Amino acid sequence: MLIQFLMNIYVDYYYANLMDMFFYESEWGFIITMVHVGLSMIACENKSYNKWAVVTAEIALGFDLVIEPIFWKAIAPNVFPDMGW
Repeated sequence: MLIQFLMNIYVDYYYANLMDMFFYESEWGFIITMVHVGLSMIACENKSYNKWAVVTAEIALGFDLVIEPIFWKAIAPNVFPDMGW
């Protein structure tokens, strides 16, 4: 999980703009999902983290439910023009 997060920062820093991490909702969705995964793994061992694992799961789901339709309706037809949208 930490490696994926660090790779995301690396790619944003060297190939894009570091401010993109704070601008795009998909970056926020990725970050909160990684926090959720980490807290879920901690909650397996320490039950006092269950509340935070559930809360971050709900926040991540909220972001992901918005990101997915926006991607397929607005972005995918421009990214994949040969698919016959």
